[in-house]
Amino acid sequence: MRTGIETNFAKSFLLAASLVQDFSKPLIIVANAGDENTVFSNLYDAATKTKIYREWSRDLDWATIIRDIQILLGGMNTQRSLNVHLVEAMIGMPQGWTEN
Repeated sequence: MRTGIETNFAKSFLLAASLVQDFSKPLIIVANAGDENTVFSNLYDAATKTKIYREWSRDLDWATIIRDIQILLGGMNTQRSLNVHLVEAMIGMPQGWTEN
């Protein structure tokens, strides 16, 4: 999937990803349809099926958020894969999953 940095999808993903401390553990990315051409991203811990959520703010420092995520990803063992599963165009939360 490709997205621009200024999209709701990218920003909602980056917000949630900024709370992840260990990217070697499986994550689930869910693309949620918004109004017309808008798509949001939800991120879940694959083991617990718990939503990873960070509150939106106009005052967020996106450059710092991106840098911090890159630092965490750069520190991963290169033998491990980033276990991310993309579930396309899901609306709502799958049954049995919990909000954070």
